[in-house]
Amino acid sequence: MQSIHDTVAYMKLELLIPQYNEDEGTVAALLSSVTLQQGVDFKNLLVSIYGDGGHRLEEQFIDAWPFRVRYEYNPDNYGVSHARNMLIDNAVGDYVQFFDSDDMFWTVTALNAIFRWMNEGFDVLSSPFIREYKLNDDYKECYSDNVHLHGKVIRLEYLRSLGIKFDENLRYQEDALFTPQVVELSDKMLMAEKPFYLWRYNPNSLTRSEKNFSMKTIPDVAAIIGRLADAFIARGKRKTAARYCGYMLCTAWVELANPKWDRSMDIVIDSELSVLAFMDRHKELLAENTEDEMQHWLSMAVSYDGVERIPYDEWVFSMVERHGEVHADMQKPDGTLLFVH
Repeated sequence: MQSIHDTVAYMKLELLIPQYNEDEGTVAALLSSVTLQQGVDFKNLLVSIYGDGGHRLEEQFIDAWPFRVRYEYNPDNYGVSHARNMLIDNAVGDYVQFFDSDDMFWTVTALNAIFRWMNEGFDVLSSPFIREYKLNDDYKECYSDNVHLHGKVIRLEYLRSLGIKFDENLRYQEDALFTPQVVELSDKMLMAEKPFYLWRYNPNSLTRSEKNFSMKTIPDVAAIIGRLADAFIARGKRKTAARYCGYMLCTAWVELANPKWDRSMDIVIDSELSVLAFMDRHKELLAENTEDEMQHWLSMAVSYDGVERIPYDEWVFSMVERHGEVHADMQKPDGTLLFVH
């Protein structure tokens, strides 16, 4: 069994997989989806797994695959951001693709397509992905093209040239700060039309197991997107910063405009106040987005749960009414809000 620190022959593509408590059965589903890939020379593939505490994979399991697998295990748990940073630091591939250890390839032709695109050369290959979710005790799948880490292949030299790492102080949403910068700062990005990544439903993940997780984390997500906007402005990408601020409001709308919420709940009040503070701080950037752009992002952010939400403009004004008057500098001359079209 090799360590990720061992010197290995040059590889074209390296899959980077952080692993915590996932056992051999869970990881086997991912590695089996690699084994099933058609038209691929596995000599050009390396799989690197970093065990971040928790369950340690057996050496016999690591050595059982028709492609090279490197495994490093650290008995201390430092979190997924640390694990991904370790994988980046020790990567040897020409290109890298991140996988969560409980996800898998969506099709058996995914790697063949990726290798063909690699021959053309790119900084980032971005693909839509399939998201598995649970509705009324049934597992369903939907198409998604959000800016998650899923479905991204990145040229390693380009990634290292950016000097961007995962923030190890973030407990969740760490890819919301990392991935947009990697994607948006590229001058050579390819867009795949068909998905090749399956984001599987995991009932034990933090996002699934913690009650009201998506509502509780809105203040933190707002802070992360604020940091992201600042990072883009520092790199001369003001329009990109404005776009992500607009998208932040759209994703907050998906959660907060759901009529299921009792508006007197502390977590709802905290989230609404954080959104209003975000609007106040980034009002000039938000005003630079057009109505067509906002409508596009609203359509991207919409949930697949079939819930009829409060219309966006009505939602914004209702928050303002509940939490005080709008500052004069957040209004246009006609009295409408800068961030509402």
